Parts: sequence; structure tokens; C-alpha cells
Amino acid sequence: MISVIVTTYKRSDYLLRCLESLTRQTAPATAYEVIVVDNNSADDTASMTKKFIDDHKDITIRYFLETKQGLSFARNRGISESRGDIVAFIDDDAVAHPDYCRSLAEAAKDYPDFQAFGGRIIPVFHNDTEPDWMSHYVWGMVAKVDLGNDIIPFTKKFPAGCNMAFRKDILDELGRFNEEVKFRSDDRDIFTRLKSRGYQVLYVPDIAVNHTIPAERVSRKGIRKLSVLSGAGEKNRLAGNYPGIILKFFDYLIKLFAAVILSFRFLLQNKPQKTLIIKIMAWSLQGFVGNEEQLLKK
Repeated sequence: MISVIVTTYKRSDYLLRCLESLTRQTAPATAYEVIVVDNNSADDTASMTKKFIDDHKDITIRYFLETKQGLSFARNRGISESRGDIVAFIDDDAVAHPDYCRSLAEAAKDYPDFQAFGGRIIPVFHNDTEPDWMSHYVWGMVAKVDLGNDIIPFTKKFPAGCNMAFRKDILDELGRFNEEVKFRSDDRDIFTRLKSRGYQVLYVPDIAVNHTIPAERVSRKGIRKLSVLSGAGEKNRLAGNYPGIILKFFDYLIKLFAAVILSFRFLLQNKPQKTLIIKIMAWSLQGFVGNEEQLLKK
């Protein structure tokens, strides 16, 4: 059975759409359960979820309150409450495609040598308009994942946190999500640990979700915040790993230099908006080496 874990924090409107998508799966209702982990929301998340559960008794949906603030705490609580041998994670602002659960179940059965899975993530932008600064080099800013239409292993990249799944016994072996890792890197941390042990991660395009991207997230202010938090998340993930910190610092410098080179090409193509990639890399580096709280106050 698949346990689909939805972690949520003060986004009940988004959560409702997510849950509705999980009731419209092509997989039989007995093949999966839905676990909602409320990370101490102060809005109507609890009452709305409980009403939704009452209105959909044909689907196993369970609600839990996790008072320890932080995404890793919420994800680990979901794992502890799960009953399935496959544990999947979807964000509250994502909408699962109808074949999401069925495709995941088939992949887990057909590819026993793979211990984790991820699929396509399709950003849904405000007014259906992709920002003019977007390029595939900065898909990470909107958690976009698209490796094509074939089932292939993840090699250089990892699944994104809003659409990832694991065999539960592997999560237990890895020690689950690192609750010391905050901001945006808890997913990268667990995939790094998984791959360091020689385990493989499979990309399955039909394990697909639409990911809502509000206008403020892709505004200049929103992208600066995400970039700073991304760098801070990497700093937090590598805390105490001094060789890793040094390597990551030089990795950021290389990416910043590459962003400058790319921007010259964008200018030649008359696409000056896409040169924002320089600032994205610079803001990420600032988050990595600086104090993120002070940076975000500016």
C-alpha cells in the first residue's frame, strides 16, 4: 500500500484542492491512504480537513497535528503514522494527476532495485504566464522537474520535495529526515544520504503533479527570498562537514561565473530579463555565507 503524506501549514485553500485530487485517483481506494500532517496551523486547516474526511469516507484519510515547527518534523510524523510500504510526499499546494498513485505502485513493483522515486512537476503560474526571467537553469526556483517522457534513473539531479516517494524500510535505515536541516534542503539531504549508500532513484514521468506558483513567489522579492533560503538551507545541511562546506562554496562560485557567461548569451538573444540568473546565484551564495535573517530584512 502507498501512504501519501501531505504536510501543510496555514494553506487550507490549497490543501483542499490537493486532497480532492487524491480522491480522484485511478488506483483503487484500497491501494493507498492519505495522511494529512498539520504543522501547527493557526487557520481553519484542522476543521476543514476533518470535514473533508467526513465527506469522503470511501477514501482512507487521516489527520494529525504536529506541534514541532518545521517541515522535517512534519514529514517524520507522517512516516511514523503511515501504514504503507511505499511512502510518498506531496505538498499542500500541489495537485496530483489521476494516475499518480497507480503509476507509483506500478513503478515500485516493476523496478525492485530502486529505493526511491520522483516524477514530473509542472508549475502552474499566476494567469498561466511563465515569468520572462525563467530558463531551465533556474527551474529549481519553482521546483520544476521534467526529465522527459521515459522512465530513467535520476543521475545528476534529485526529485523535488513536493513529489517524491521512498520505500519505507529505506527511510527507517537512513534515519528519516534530518530534523536539524531547515529551510529548503531536507529533501536534498535525504537523497544525498540515500545515494551515498549506493541506492538508486527512479524518474517516472507519470508520477506527476501540478504545482501552484503564486505571483508573489516569482516576483523579484520572492525570488530573492527563495534564493537566500536555498543557500541557507545548504549551509544548514552541511553544518560540521567542513570539506563539504568548502566544496559547496566553490560550487556556488562556479555557478555564479557560469551565470555571467550565460547572461552574455541571453543579451545577444535579446532576452535581458533572463540575466536575473546572476542575481539568483549571488543571492544563493549570500544565503550560504551570510546571516539569512539579516539578509531577508533588507
